[in-house]
Amino acid sequence: MSWLPPSRSAVLASEEDRAWPPGPAHHQRAAFNALRAALRRSRRRTAGVLVVSYLGYAAMSVFTPALVAHRVVGALTVGLLVGCTQTAVVVAVATMYATEMGKRVDPLTDAVRAVARGRAAEGDAQR
Repeated sequence: MSWLPPSRSAVLASEEDRAWPPGPAHHQRAAFNALRAALRRSRRRTAGVLVVSYLGYAAMSVFTPALVAHRVVGALTVGLLVGCTQTAVVVAVATMYATEMGKRVDPLTDAVRAVARGRAAEGDAQR
């Protein structure tokens, strides 16, 4: 459960951590961990698409300069078209990221916030 060695973690663990059945702190931690995992997945997916897209464009311009310099219409080249496509990819990824945040992450954020507010209200009531 803890990253500390067993001898030290037993000393540093709070009573709530050792209590069974798990109390509200355990549920709050589980909700927070689910939120962190959802954010991590979204960031990795978004970064992966953007990096692969850009590296593909850069590799194409380095390894196939003749293809990149090929004129499509007038002064418009394949490289320029693919470069402009990068803008469309960024806009599409940003839109998908915002949509995913609204569907998957915002409900988890609301759950963590509700648990935190409930614990804060309990703390105020005990004072």
